[in-house]
Amino acid sequence: MKGEVRNPMTTWILVIATCGLYGWYWWYTAATELKNYLGREDINPIMDVGICFVCGFYMLYLPIKYGKII
Repeated sequence: MKGEVRNPMTTWILVIATCGLYGWYWWYTAATELKNYLGREDINPIMDVGICFVCGFYMLYLPIKYGKII
């Protein structure tokens, strides 16, 4: 099963409305869907979100990381 289709505008509105909390949730669900779809055990969504919580700049690296995997 592929991932759920999400409207980018709705995602941005939710990120702004929740002061960024939805962004962390979005990264977690996107990484989980990617992990399940590809069947790769080396993708760890909980660790990625945890690192983003400690160092917010890591969130800028995630599109590069997951882009290479895709």
